[in-house]
Amino acid sequence: MPLENIGVWSAPPDWADGLLEALEWQTSVLKSTLAYEQRFGTRLSPRQNFTVNFTAHDEQRMMLDL
Repeated sequence: MPLENIGVWSAPPDWADGLLEALEWQTSVLKSTLAYEQRFGTRLSPRQNFTVNFTAHDEQRMMLDL
C-alpha cells in the first residue's frame, strides 16, 4: 500500500527532503571524588522524533492551521 493512501496525514507530505528521525538517549552519570564516573541508561529505548515537511494550500492549509 503506497503511503499516499494511508489516512494519517491531513495534507500530503513533501517527500523531497525525506523523513528525518532523531533519537534521544537519557543517561545518568555518577561521579566520584577520584575523578571516576559511571554512566547508565535511564530509558530502555531511545525517544524517537520524526520530522517531515508539508506543503499545503487553500483548504489544506486551513486544516493544518486548526
